[in-house]
Amino acid sequence: MKILDRIFILVLALIMAILSVGIFGSYFELFSQYQIANFIADLGGRIDVLVVSIVLFLLAARIIQLSVTTKKRDKQTIIGEGELGTIRITLEAINKFVKDLAAEEADATNIKSKIEVREAGLDIILNLAVYNKAKVPNLANKLQEHVKAGIEDSIGAQVNQVEVLVEAIEKSEEKNRSLRLD
Repeated sequence: MKILDRIFILVLALIMAILSVGIFGSYFELFSQYQIANFIADLGGRIDVLVVSIVLFLLAARIIQLSVTTKKRDKQTIIGEGELGTIRITLEAINKFVKDLAAEEADATNIKSKIEVREAGLDIILNLAVYNKAKVPNLANKLQEHVKAGIEDSIGAQVNQVEVLVEAIEKSEEKNRSLRLD
Protein backbone atom coordinates (compact mmCIF):
# COMPACT_ATOMS: atom_id res chain seq x y z
CA MET A 1 0.00 0.00 0.00
CA LYS A 2 1.30 3.42 -0.90
CA ILE A 3 2.43 5.84 1.82
CA LEU A 4 -0.24 8.38 0.84
CA ASP A 5 -2.95 5.74 1.26
CA ARG A 6 -1.60 4.90 4.70
CA ILE A 7 -1.79 8.57 5.66
CA PHE A 8 -5.41 8.70 4.43
CA ILE A 9 -6.30 5.72 6.59
CA LEU A 10 -4.54 7.27 9.61
CA VAL A 11 -6.40 10.57 9.22
CA LEU A 12 -9.74 8.80 8.82
CA ALA A 13 -9.03 6.67 11.90
CA LEU A 14 -8.22 9.79 13.94
CA ILE A 15 -11.46 11.43 12.82
CA MET A 16 -13.41 8.33 13.77
CA ALA A 17 -11.71 8.31 17.18
CA ILE A 18 -12.66 11.97 17.77
CA LEU A 19 -16.26 11.31 16.73
CA SER A 20 -16.47 8.29 19.01
CA VAL A 21 -15.18 10.36 21.95
CA GLY A 22 -17.84 12.97 21.15
CA ILE A 23 -20.59 10.34 21.07
CA PHE A 24 -19.24 8.80 24.27
CA GLY A 25 -19.22 12.23 25.97
CA SER A 26 -22.75 12.94 24.78
CA TYR A 27 -23.98 9.59 26.08
CA PHE A 28 -22.58 10.22 29.55
CA GLU A 29 -23.73 13.84 29.40
CA LEU A 30 -20.23 15.31 29.49
CA PHE A 31 -21.42 17.56 26.66
CA SER A 32 -24.96 18.84 26.43
CA GLN A 33 -26.92 18.42 23.24
CA TYR A 34 -27.23 22.19 23.06
CA GLN A 35 -23.46 22.66 23.12
CA ILE A 36 -23.07 20.18 20.29
CA ALA A 37 -25.91 21.77 18.28
CA ASN A 38 -24.45 25.27 18.79
CA PHE A 39 -20.98 24.07 17.75
CA ILE A 40 -22.37 22.56 14.54
CA ALA A 41 -24.51 25.66 13.85
CA ASP A 42 -21.46 27.92 14.24
CA LEU A 43 -19.67 25.93 11.50
CA GLY A 44 -22.23 26.90 8.85
CA GLY A 45 -21.20 29.32 6.13
CA ARG A 46 -17.43 29.09 6.72
CA ILE A 47 -15.13 28.36 3.76
CA ASP A 48 -12.61 26.39 5.86
CA VAL A 49 -15.36 23.99 6.93
CA LEU A 50 -16.26 23.46 3.26
CA VAL A 51 -12.62 22.69 2.38
CA VAL A 52 -12.25 20.26 5.30
CA SER A 53 -15.49 18.49 4.36
CA ILE A 54 -14.33 18.10 0.74
CA VAL A 55 -10.98 16.69 1.88
CA LEU A 56 -12.72 14.26 4.23
CA PHE A 57 -15.04 13.15 1.45
CA LEU A 58 -12.09 12.53 -0.88
CA LEU A 59 -10.28 10.57 1.83
CA ALA A 60 -13.33 8.39 2.40
CA ALA A 61 -13.82 7.87 -1.35
CA ARG A 62 -10.18 6.77 -1.74
CA ILE A 63 -10.41 4.31 1.13
CA ILE A 64 -13.64 2.87 -0.27
CA GLN A 65 -11.98 2.54 -3.66
CA LEU A 66 -9.00 0.74 -2.12
CA SER A 67 -11.21 -1.72 -0.30
CA VAL A 68 -13.30 -2.48 -3.39
CA THR A 69 -10.64 -2.63 -6.10
CA THR A 70 -7.79 -4.47 -4.40
CA LYS A 71 -6.36 -7.05 -6.76
CA LYS A 72 -5.39 -10.42 -5.49
CA ARG A 73 -2.09 -10.93 -7.15
CA ASP A 74 -0.76 -14.43 -7.23
CA LYS A 75 2.65 -14.78 -5.69
CA GLN A 76 5.09 -15.87 -8.32
CA THR A 77 8.72 -16.56 -8.95
CA ILE A 78 11.00 -16.22 -11.94
CA ILE A 79 12.16 -19.55 -13.34
CA GLY A 80 13.94 -18.33 -16.43
CA GLU A 81 14.93 -15.42 -18.59
CA GLY A 82 15.24 -15.71 -22.33
CA GLU A 83 15.78 -13.49 -25.30
CA LEU A 84 12.03 -12.90 -25.58
CA GLY A 85 11.36 -12.16 -21.92
CA THR A 86 10.94 -13.49 -18.42
CA ILE A 87 9.37 -16.85 -17.57
CA ARG A 88 7.37 -16.85 -14.33
CA ILE A 89 5.31 -19.43 -12.48
CA THR A 90 2.85 -18.93 -9.66
CA LEU A 91 3.58 -20.48 -6.31
CA GLU A 92 0.13 -22.07 -6.43
CA ALA A 93 1.14 -23.97 -9.59
CA ILE A 94 4.35 -25.15 -7.92
CA ASN A 95 2.39 -26.07 -4.80
CA LYS A 96 -0.03 -28.25 -6.78
CA PHE A 97 2.86 -29.90 -8.60
CA VAL A 98 4.59 -30.65 -5.28
CA LYS A 99 1.42 -32.24 -3.90
CA ASP A 100 1.09 -34.38 -7.01
CA LEU A 101 4.73 -35.48 -6.73
CA ALA A 102 4.35 -36.36 -3.05
CA ALA A 103 1.08 -38.21 -3.70
CA GLU A 104 2.96 -40.62 -5.97
CA GLU A 105 4.37 -42.16 -2.79
CA ALA A 106 1.91 -44.86 -1.74
CA ASP A 107 2.60 -44.57 2.00
CA ALA A 108 1.94 -40.80 2.20
CA THR A 109 -1.52 -39.29 2.64
CA ASN A 110 -3.20 -36.00 3.67
CA ILE A 111 -0.43 -34.05 1.97
CA LYS A 112 -0.20 -30.29 2.46
CA SER A 113 2.63 -28.17 1.17
CA LYS A 114 3.93 -24.64 1.46
CA ILE A 115 6.40 -22.93 -0.85
CA GLU A 116 8.69 -20.11 0.27
CA VAL A 117 10.82 -18.18 -2.20
CA ARG A 118 14.36 -17.38 -1.12
CA GLU A 119 17.14 -15.68 -3.05
CA ALA A 120 18.97 -18.94 -3.67
CA GLY A 121 15.85 -20.95 -4.55
CA LEU A 122 12.70 -22.49 -3.13
CA ASP A 123 12.09 -23.88 0.34
CA ILE A 124 9.39 -26.53 0.29
CA ILE A 125 7.60 -27.64 3.44
CA LEU A 126 5.59 -30.87 3.27
CA ASN A 127 3.11 -31.77 6.01
CA LEU A 128 1.65 -35.23 5.67
CA ALA A 129 0.43 -38.38 7.33
CA VAL A 130 1.95 -41.80 6.76
CA TYR A 131 0.55 -45.28 7.02
CA ASN A 132 1.71 -47.29 10.01
CA LYS A 133 3.61 -49.79 7.86
CA ALA A 134 5.86 -47.07 6.41
CA LYS A 135 9.47 -46.62 7.42
CA VAL A 136 9.33 -42.91 8.14
CA PRO A 137 13.02 -41.95 7.68
CA ASN A 138 13.25 -43.82 4.37
CA LEU A 139 9.94 -42.39 3.17
CA ALA A 140 10.94 -38.83 4.13
CA ASN A 141 14.31 -39.10 2.35
CA LYS A 142 12.66 -40.56 -0.75
CA LEU A 143 10.06 -37.75 -0.76
CA GLN A 144 12.72 -35.07 -0.36
CA GLU A 145 14.77 -36.41 -3.27
CA HIS A 146 11.73 -37.03 -5.48
CA VAL A 147 10.22 -33.57 -4.91
CA LYS A 148 13.56 -31.77 -5.36
CA ALA A 149 14.38 -33.64 -8.57
CA GLY A 150 10.85 -33.22 -9.93
CA ILE A 151 10.79 -29.46 -9.37
CA GLU A 152 14.28 -28.89 -10.76
CA ASP A 153 13.73 -31.14 -13.81
CA SER A 154 10.17 -30.17 -14.75
CA ILE A 155 9.91 -26.55 -13.64
CA GLY A 156 13.54 -25.48 -13.70
CA ALA A 157 13.47 -23.78 -10.31
CA GLN A 158 16.33 -24.31 -7.86
CA VAL A 159 15.28 -26.07 -4.63
CA ASN A 160 17.19 -25.24 -1.44
CA GLN A 161 15.48 -27.66 0.88
CA VAL A 162 12.50 -29.91 1.28
CA GLU A 163 11.31 -30.18 4.88
CA VAL A 164 9.04 -33.08 5.80
CA LEU A 165 6.78 -32.98 8.84
CA VAL A 166 4.87 -36.16 9.64
CA GLU A 167 1.73 -35.03 11.42
CA ALA A 168 0.08 -38.42 11.90
CA ILE A 169 0.54 -42.14 11.52
CA GLU A 170 -2.60 -43.79 10.24
CA LYS A 171 -3.74 -47.37 9.80
CA SER A 172 -2.92 -48.69 6.38
CA GLU A 173 -5.61 -48.80 3.72
CA GLU A 174 -5.64 -52.60 3.60
CA LYS A 175 -6.53 -52.85 7.28
CA ASN A 176 -9.36 -50.33 6.92
CA ARG A 177 -11.11 -52.27 4.17
CA SER A 178 -13.72 -54.68 5.33
CA LEU A 179 -13.99 -58.04 3.68
CA ARG A 180 -16.89 -58.41 1.30
CA LEU A 181 -18.30 -61.73 0.38
CA ASP A 182 -20.35 -61.52 -2.79
